[in-house]
Amino acid sequence: WGGVHTVKLHLVYKVTKREDKPRRIHSLSTTTMHVVHNVPVPSVIPMHEGFTGNARIDVHAHIHHGYERFTVELLSAHHVVLHVDFRFGYMGETIVVMNSHIHGVWGEEMRVVNPVGHGDFLLTIRAHHSHYEISVNGIHIAHFHHRLPMECVQALGLAGFGEVRSIHFTGFPFATAWGDHCEDHFGHAGWIGYGTVDYIAPVIVAGHRYHSYY
Repeated sequence: WGGVHTVKLHLVYKVTKREDKPRRIHSLSTTTMHVVHNVPVPSVIPMHEGFTGNARIDVHAHIHHGYERFTVELLSAHHVVLHVDFRFGYMGETIVVMNSHIHGVWGEEMRVVNPVGHGDFLLTIRAHHSHYEISVNGIHIAHFHHRLPMECVQALGLAGFGEVRSIHFTGFPFATAWGDHCEDHFGHAGWIGYGTVDYIAPVIVAGHRYHSYY
């Protein structure tokens, strides 16, 4: 990835592989924020804390002409807690499909008209105690009621086709450092091959604390 940083109380440091020293940057936000830049698709961004009320994720992307599908998912081990699939002519459809995949079974689909076309794209997922509020480019498209506890979310998955310029995580406790996948923390080896035909969803080891959510 191009860079990862955490914003706290106006002043942070950003470190990338190309820099020998941290570069100080300024933020206008007083809210703690974790930001990931230039994210490849497909990929998985580990989330070291699950959602709490009003926590949100903003995915800033660009959908080029010719791209037909872009998918964002909230993951917890082998479960897809929330599946948001944008279709730009895929299978002849210009819609957004939302669903979950729990214990190997897809749930009931929600389908709404895709309100945006190709170009700049901002997806916002905000957590509430009963549901996720989903909007695109500031346009509210759905409330998706929780089918698994929001606290169980372990990662954000990106699949399909899109240029993801940055992802902003705000409103999370940030009581622990966020970074790369940690097998002890998540209870499994990770989402290896996610978004490809070789993907095999991980299974949490017996007795891990995340089992209590399922």
